[in-house]
Amino acid sequence: MVTRLEKAKAAIRQALRSYVPLLERGRRRNINEADTSARVYDMLGDVLGYDKYLEATSEYRVRGQYVDYAIKVEGEVKFFIEVKAVGVTLNPNHLRQATTYAVDEGVEWVVLTNGWVWQLYHIAFERPINVQLVADADLLAKDQTAAVDLLYVISREGIMRDEAAKYWATKLALSAPNLVKVLLSEGVLNKMRRELRQMTGQRLSPEELRALLVSQVLSAEAAEAAGIRVTSPPRKRRGRPPKKAPPPLPTVGAEGGASER
Repeated sequence: MVTRLEKAKAAIRQALRSYVPLLERGRRRNINEADTSARVYDMLGDVLGYDKYLEATSEYRVRGQYVDYAIKVEGEVKFFIEVKAVGVTLNPNHLRQATTYAVDEGVEWVVLTNGWVWQLYHIAFERPINVQLVADADLLAKDQTAAVDLLYVISREGIMRDEAAKYWATKLALSAPNLVKVLLSEGVLNKMRRELRQMTGQRLSPEELRALLVSQVLSAEAAEAAGIRVTSPPRKRRGRPPKKAPPPLPTVGAEGGASER
């Protein structure tokens, strides 16, 4: 039996097919930001399922400034969209303006797109504000699985089912710091010690195995992200060669001749 989720993603995949030629043609022609924005606006209705006239507000005003699109469902702004020209390579600097708007409005999701690349960001209202990439996808990729997954998360159905928050919670739970903590937990270390002893005959203490994993298996970045201090082994200092003893000084004999001791 086909599930509701499968039906929703199948509909997105089917709708996306008609836009692939338009996006490819736009990229070849290097269309400007206004034309890119027009294509994105159409996709909000045709692919993502929003009512373009009631739920996709263009030039949404925040404190006298404007964000490209605000998706507003049942009176609540769900996320902002910042659109760049199709030829622009997206980077986090493009989020500065939209992030400011989102913080002012209490909106925790921002989408950045140039039409064919879509990125979803989460904003944590901390001090300082923490903006993190949740997912990104290339709509023109041969395998559109990632694109369909992302578009579903920000589709009307996905937003109403709080799929963005669920996706983000799962990503955080399975993040590198958490995986490292599990790997170095007491229970996992004990099981690894038993397996290692059976395979190699080596008996290691939990502390020895943990040190080996940190120094030889885990990356320094992953370990430090999990709060594990990675120390490099001390370097052996090269000692200076011993100084040669100075030659003995000549002495003067009783009869005035030089002699050595």
